[in-house]
Amino acid sequence: MPRLIGVVDYGAGNLFSVERGIRAAGCAAEFVSDPDRIAAFDAVLLPGVGAFGAAMERMRARGMDAAVVTYAGRGKPLLGVCLGMQFLMTRSLEFGEHRGLDLIPGDTVEIPRLSGWPVPNVGWCAVTLARPPTKTPFARTPGGADFYFAHSYRCVPSDPRDVVGTIDYAGVPVAAMVSRENVHGCQFHPEISAEQGLGVYRTLQEMA
Repeated sequence: MPRLIGVVDYGAGNLFSVERGIRAAGCAAEFVSDPDRIAAFDAVLLPGVGAFGAAMERMRARGMDAAVVTYAGRGKPLLGVCLGMQFLMTRSLEFGEHRGLDLIPGDTVEIPRLSGWPVPNVGWCAVTLARPPTKTPFARTPGGADFYFAHSYRCVPSDPRDVVGTIDYAGVPVAAMVSRENVHGCQFHPEISAEQGLGVYRTLQEMA
């Protein structure tokens, strides 16, 4: 039986796009909206698009925030994608201050606003590896690979060792991939990042 990836459904996010990407990668996926069912999955993917505060309120209203934290505490692989990666941080400073899941200590802050550099950052960007991506869903990601981004905020982990890869934005290294033990995140969208993106989902399933 294939290892099953649970896609967290909290009433917001690009769920069907993510699910299509996982299936295109040849992986088995299922939406999960019941906090009590998360433990049954071999790996969990936490997607997200939009504003941090409103999306996190939906997570908490459904009890999915505590369920995801408990799941991560069991040592199973968890991958946050785009806004889902930002959820992993301690807090977000998007339109005020909002509490995150605190699975990776750090903050989510706005990307630099400098002349000639548009915000949000939308499009393909090359990722530079900050450390070997072993034991992460990015284990097959070569340095310099291009991924598709769409974001106005960036994660700044308290411990730089939690950063696996970065992009250069206005001369500032912006975290593209993070990892702390079994908790991982990518700011880009694997499901629309061609073969190198689908490879992230395949590796996640293999880690389960």
